[in-house]
Amino acid sequence: MTCDFPPVLGGQANYFKNLWLERDPENDRLLLPESCRAFCASSGLSNVRFVRLPSGETGFARLGRVASLFFALLGQCLVFRPVEIHAGQILSAGLCCRLLKPVFGLRYVLYLFGADVMEFTRFRPFRRLMLSIMRHSSLMVACSNYTAGYLKEQYPGAPAAVVVHPGVEDRFFEEAPLPDRVREVGQGLAGRKVLLTVGRLVARKGHDTVIRALPLIARDVPEVHYLVVGDGPNRENLRRLSQTTGVSDRVTFCGSVPDSDLPSYYRIAHVFVMVSRRIESRGDVEGFGIVYLEANAAGLPAIAAGGCGATDAVAEGVNGLLVRDAESPSEVAQAALKLLKNPGLAARIAESAREAARSSVWGLRRADWRMALETQREDV
Repeated sequence: MTCDFPPVLGGQANYFKNLWLERDPENDRLLLPESCRAFCASSGLSNVRFVRLPSGETGFARLGRVASLFFALLGQCLVFRPVEIHAGQILSAGLCCRLLKPVFGLRYVLYLFGADVMEFTRFRPFRRLMLSIMRHSSLMVACSNYTAGYLKEQYPGAPAAVVVHPGVEDRFFEEAPLPDRVREVGQGLAGRKVLLTVGRLVARKGHDTVIRALPLIARDVPEVHYLVVGDGPNRENLRRLSQTTGVSDRVTFCGSVPDSDLPSYYRIAHVFVMVSRRIESRGDVEGFGIVYLEANAAGLPAIAAGGCGATDAVAEGVNGLLVRDAESPSEVAQAALKLLKNPGLAARIAESAREAARSSVWGLRRADWRMALETQREDV
């Protein structure tokens, strides 16, 4: 059961979609928000129970979601008596499982990504609640070593998390003809050196640092252009920043694009860059960043920042470059120039990047996941 599943965008929704493509449609049931009904129908997903959940991020909306999930899960437990529940979020699905475990004696697997835990770790009551949820789980699955390390540091009484990294979908390796709408974008960028970011326009993703780095990059590479794919609450702030920085003619905001077009956008770029930052005041952090490996699959070297889960996705000099300070335009500019001005280095990293991506396809990740599940079931 999870609140994050397509058509919701983002790494967590993609993670759950790809893990559960191999589920047993006869015996495994999905418990998803009503908003997922159309996607499930178009994807042929059967044996799905849909729940109407309140929208919004207010405290009342969040409590409403937990209550709705609890009664939906209670109904499933009364009718089907599941042996094991997979909880996609600790303070919604995970809390429901913790409350129902004494009643039904069920096992539950908990999935953790970083920001979902960090957001509430600062508050003692939530910290105690999350520790209780973790301790009573039969298995904790973290999306990265970074997240697993954070859990070990902040919740020493919790069981160690097994790491199952996100994987790359096979379609990102394909070189199909560009759709007309992407070809038009590419034609407008002919002769440019294109930096690309794919992700929600939120403060964590570091789009602002890249925009501030553009004047520095343009001194040595005047044909540089920044392509931004995705939408979000920070869009107007970023647009204004590009104007005040004097680089509005070097930035193209594509907005949200069809998921099927994403591989094509990677193919019209030269370097992928996303310098995600950790925002302590909000407990916001990049747990992994599958977009780095998607870019690698398309043959792009990636630029990321340390201090977050991106270090699980990007290895210095192997499939990209790492900057130490996600707030530093000069560091981002230096990394971008290192790749844009050294075609040989960029080509070498691009080649090893594709190999790194091939070792991270979903088929292999699902095998890791199945092994983790089988191991914990044998230990029960």
